[in-house]
Amino acid sequence: MYVRFPELLPTLLLTSQVLGSQISAQLLMASPKIASLSWGQMKVQGSTLTYKDCKVWPGGSRAWDWRETGTEVPPSTVEYLEKQGIDVRVLQTEQAVKEYNALVAQGVRVGGVFHSTC
Repeated sequence: MYVRFPELLPTLLLTSQVLGSQISAQLLMASPKIASLSWGQMKVQGSTLTYKDCKVWPGGSRAWDWRETGTEVPPSTVEYLEKQGIDVRVLQTEQAVKEYNALVAQGVRVGGVFHSTC
């Protein structure tokens, strides 16, 4: 799954004001490219880590343990994000990475949650 952020991010910016200026600065940064994907391994540009599963967003990335939330994306999650003006795509991992990286190459701020073994 990946999401394309709208030009204005009132919900995320409100959250960033509560959490501090570090996140505000990260929201203004470019999204990192996914440098490589293979079964059970992902590399993200700007990170020295190898992820099995990861979350990426403008300005950063981190490991994601799919057992926290499962790998299903409930319709209610998609509906909520769309109501916030966020373009959402739920795709098979290789296709999601391809589309995510194409948007990054265009300078679009995009985030995603990627599971490398499905």
